[in-house]
Amino acid sequence: MDVNMSELIAIIKDVMNPPDIEITEATRLNEDLKADSLDKVSMLMQLEETFPVEIDDDKALQFKTVGDVYEYLKAYNN
Repeated sequence: MDVNMSELIAIIKDVMNPPDIEITEATRLNEDLKADSLDKVSMLMQLEETFPVEIDDDKALQFKTVGDVYEYLKAYNN
């Protein structure tokens, strides 16, 4: 399944209900979106349901930006 940025951003907006900012690949999960651990777990669960992907906890801790998540999803699905 192809992953596109707009799908990822839609999931992030749905799960995290971020402040009114434009979300791009450079958007930081913690600093810009104010994501806490529950937000991140919810996002990961939604990503695993939406895309054919499994994300282990160690890898998820490395995600700092939306682009990090996007690149992981793209690489996982190739």
